[in-house]
Amino acid sequence: MDTSHSDPNRKSYDLSLRAGERRLVWSAPDPDHGLTLTDHDIAWIAGGQLSQASLRDIVEVHLQIGYFRNDAIASCRLRFADGSTVLISSESSGGSEDAALDELYSEFVYDLHARLATRREARIAFTSGFSEGRCLFGKVIAVVGGCSSS
Repeated sequence: MDTSHSDPNRKSYDLSLRAGERRLVWSAPDPDHGLTLTDHDIAWIAGGQLSQASLRDIVEVHLQIGYFRNDAIASCRLRFADGSTVLISSESSGGSEDAALDELYSEFVYDLHARLATRREARIAFTSGFSEGRCLFGKVIAVVGGCSSS
């Protein structure tokens, strides 16, 4: 992120993240974490590399909450105009729920949306939840699991 000038609205969030299309949030945790928002950009570190994108390049914001055992993990997937993605989640480094991270994640999502709302030229798709296919898959697994435990 360009640090040549000070941005008084710059805010950093020490949240877990994953770059790319891998969608399973609850696999072995990645060491990647930490992102920064300014009024114009978002930057993150993944795989030891700093990545940066303009907020105007965000074309989709997808929010989702999943449950693993008794833990609720929230995630925000950003898709950019070049097709790249980054997934930010509320999971701890151990892959479980953490109240402090839940609060920090909520602050991040609110901050991101507030910054995007000021971008008049933005054309962003806001989506949430699971796709129809994933919901059907979950129902099938639930039925198969229920039948095998009888």
